[in-house]
Order: sequence, then C-alpha cells, then structure tokens
Amino acid sequence: MRVVIDTNLWISFLFGKKVANLISLIENGEVEVLTDERQIAEIEDVLGRPKIKKLVGSERLSIMRRFLRRKTRQVISKRHIKACRDPNDDYLLEIAVEGKADALVSGDEDLLSLDPFRSVRIVNYRELRDMLEGH
Repeated sequence: MRVVIDTNLWISFLFGKKVANLISLIENGEVEVLTDERQIAEIEDVLGRPKIKKLVGSERLSIMRRFLRRKTRQVISKRHIKACRDPNDDYLLEIAVEGKADALVSGDEDLLSLDPFRSVRIVNYRELRDMLEGH
C-alpha cells in the first residue's frame, strides 16, 4: 500500500508507541511511504528545534533522519493543488496524487474532511490500520 504520512504523524513516531507498528510495516515493505523534499525540509525543521532535541535526544533524531532518507520514496510533483482549508497542507495532496497513493494518513481535520480526494483516501492512523488488516 502506498501512503503519504502527514508531518505531525512523523513527529509522533519519536514520542509514542502508538505508531510503532507502522514502522514495522514500512520496514517489511507492506507500506511504501511517499514524500518529497518539501516535507523532508519541514520534518528537518521540526527535528532541529531545541525543545525537540532536548526531549528526544540526538541519537533518536539521527535514527529518524536516516529512516526518512532510506525508507521513503521521493515524489516530484508537477501538479499544483489548491483544495485544503489550510493551504500549507496542499503539498501533501500533491504528493499523494502525483505518487498515486492509496492513502494520506493524518490527524488534521482540514485534510480528513477532504476524504476521499480524487482517488486517494484521507484517513487517520486507526483507519489506516483497519485498511491494512483488510488489505
């Protein structure tokens, strides 16, 4: 299954066990994660914040950075989508549509309210787990 993961969910990987199963699914190839340089830059910005560094520690941040680079597929979007109430989230729709994602995973109501968007389901993490179990 091809998915785009919202930046907030990526950051939650560092703090909770709730999404640990998703990492296993990515590692074993059941889930292919699509991203682009804009999202990588956004994640890097958040990871570089002093408060995050202090809470998480340098080693875990380094592991996360390597994981992002090694376990995601970069998409180069040629589309410019303007559909979300929060225009800062439109790029996630662009990645999903351009990369032919099955789902965009988010907890953001601005994105969730668009489900489905073109051929892409927009789901929260629990719904993604349900989709994968039925997959």
